[in-house]
This record gives sequence, C-alpha cells and structure tokens, in this order.
Amino acid sequence: MKVRPLITAVMVLALAASVGGQGPGAGGGPAAKVPITQTINWNDIMFPTQTQRVVPRDQEQKDPVKLFDNVYYVGVQTVSSYLITTSAGLILIDTTFPDTVNLVLDHIRKVGFDPANIKYVFSTHAANDHYGGSGRIKQVVPGVRIGMSQADWETVEQDMPKLMAQPGNKMVAFSRDLVISDGQTITLGDTTLKFYVLPGRTPGAIGIEYQARDRGKSYRAMSTGALGTPFSPKWDEPYIKSIARLKTLGPFQVWLPNHPFMVLPHDIADIEKALATRGQGPHPALVQPKVLNDYLDFITELIGRKMAIDKYQGLI
Repeated sequence: MKVRPLITAVMVLALAASVGGQGPGAGGGPAAKVPITQTINWNDIMFPTQTQRVVPRDQEQKDPVKLFDNVYYVGVQTVSSYLITTSAGLILIDTTFPDTVNLVLDHIRKVGFDPANIKYVFSTHAANDHYGGSGRIKQVVPGVRIGMSQADWETVEQDMPKLMAQPGNKMVAFSRDLVISDGQTITLGDTTLKFYVLPGRTPGAIGIEYQARDRGKSYRAMSTGALGTPFSPKWDEPYIKSIARLKTLGPFQVWLPNHPFMVLPHDIADIEKALATRGQGPHPALVQPKVLNDYLDFITELIGRKMAIDKYQGLI
C-alpha cells in the first residue's frame, strides 16, 4: 500500500487551508483561525476508508476465526476481541461494545470454550468499544480479573458514569481491579504475557506481547491499543514517542489489530480467507519486519504533521 503520496497531498491541502485562515483579512487584521485539524479525519488516512466497516449494532455478528493454535478472533464486524487459550484457562483481549459483548461470549462458546474459564480480561485502551463489555463479563465470570493501566483506569472511572447515563446504554458497571504497569509480565499456565504502557491514543494505552503458536512453531505477537488518532491534541507527542518505542521493541512476527479493518499488516477478513486455502504454506498473518516498520514510520509522520497543525492552531 502506497501511503506517502496520499498523506503528502492531504497535508499540503490542510496546511494551505490552515495558513489561509490565519492570513490578514480585508481590513488588515488577522482572519479567524480555521480549526483545520478538526476537519481532517486522521483515522481515514491511517486506515484507508475503503476497508473500514461500519454497521448498525444489530448487524455486528461475525463468525469467530481460529487464527493460531492458541489465538482466536472472537470479536465483531467493527471491533476486535482476541481469545488466548492456555493450559490454565482463557485470556480475553478487549471486550467490544456493551451491547455486543454477548456476541463475544457466544463466539467463545462457538469455538469450543466455556466463558467461565476466562481468568483475565485486558483492555488495550480506554475506549468504550474496547472496554465496554468488561462489566458484563464480570457478571458472567465473577472471578475474572480486569486489567488496564493506571492512567486508563482513571479515564474509565471518569467516563463510565457519563456513558451509563446515556439513554439505552447497556454497560454494566465494574470497578478497578488489576492495574497494569510498564514491563509487567503475567503468566497463566503455559503462556506469559508482557505489557507495555504506550500513552497517546489514550493516556495509558497498552501493548500486549505473547506467543502465537502454529503447527509446532511459536511467533512473537503484539496486540496494542496504541494505534488510531490521539483522542486529545495534548497526546500527540506522547503518541509519537510510543510508536517509536514500539518499533524498537520489535521485530514482531504477528501484529493483530484492535479493529479488524486496520489493513496493515493484515485485515482480519483477508487472513480468514487465506487460512481457508493455506495448505502447507506459511501462516498468512505473519508480517515482515520492514513492512511493519514502514507502517510505523508512516504513522509517526502522520501524527507529526497533525501535531504541527495542532500547534499552529493553538490547540496545544
């Protein structure tokens, strides 16, 4: 995918519009600032619009997929959720929305596992579509431990009452449980997860490193909530630092997105199709280090340009 010409064209237009809005008016005084950064959908640049899937909540159903011997996609059409199986129980990464989490539970059953065996739920970042179902899972599995970073727990605790006050919201309240720190490891049976706190998308987004197993081989895998546009301009700079850190932590051989349509390295739908015809070939979810590093460089450049515009606009 060739992203640099696209980003260059969009940013040139954006900067031109921004500068135009700052120039002298007819009376010689400065014109009103144009909040150009608010008119750019940065996610549409980061993740091509033709691949993005937006559906009504009642159409979110998607059949689960066995991606690796120990990793299953149990999410929905628009948001990822991954089940990691271990010799001592189950780990769930992200829960999707409050009103789609029951689909996730059904998907876990459909691939042959009992949700009662979920030991940990980890939210990759403090966004309702990723942590929103946690309370419902706690209802079903009272002993489950819900993990987030300190900063994201604080965000969730601020946002949850507002979300629950919205008409029709189906969120089940939950309270602070397991606080994840940078560099922490958690072992469950034959599986060890390592966590990295990567502020930017949210104040305490995390990356989760683990081994994805396939046909007797193990691959270094990463699931992270660090990608996507920062929710606030003040997180632009930490975001750029976190992406740079992700690059130094690599190489990763498997990179599973927290939305299935984040096409680089792979769209989950493409992986699913390729698995059906794989035969004896390599696993279709494997990614070459250069492909991933080039994409992380692109994201760094993109948010760097966003930060420049945000500063020019006085937003940070």
